[in-house]
Amino acid sequence: MEILYGIGSLLYFGACYLVAHKIGEHRTIGFTWTFIIGVAFTPLAGYLAAESAALKKPRGCLYCGNRENEAEYCGVCGKNDNGDTQPVVRESFGSKLARHLQWPFKRN
Repeated sequence: MEILYGIGSLLYFGACYLVAHKIGEHRTIGFTWTFIIGVAFTPLAGYLAAESAALKKPRGCLYCGNRENEAEYCGVCGKNDNGDTQPVVRESFGSKLARHLQWPFKRN
């Protein structure tokens, strides 16, 4: 039975190490805190804590100078690395629903 506890604890600490090394190392939370949170709670909690932290070196935007851009399209100018703008969704479900709900009250 002690062998199973040893194997289980090795797997648990191994999972915590992998999460901290692969994800936490590149985030502002860092390897150490990701590993501590993973060991104290679960590796999933360490993963969520690391993913919620900002990147240490975000890619930034080449066009508007936004240094903290982490997404594919910039939140300020809306361009990606190639200079393409984000495709626009023509009509969302919310606007369709709002238009549908106001039809009996709409005056012409």
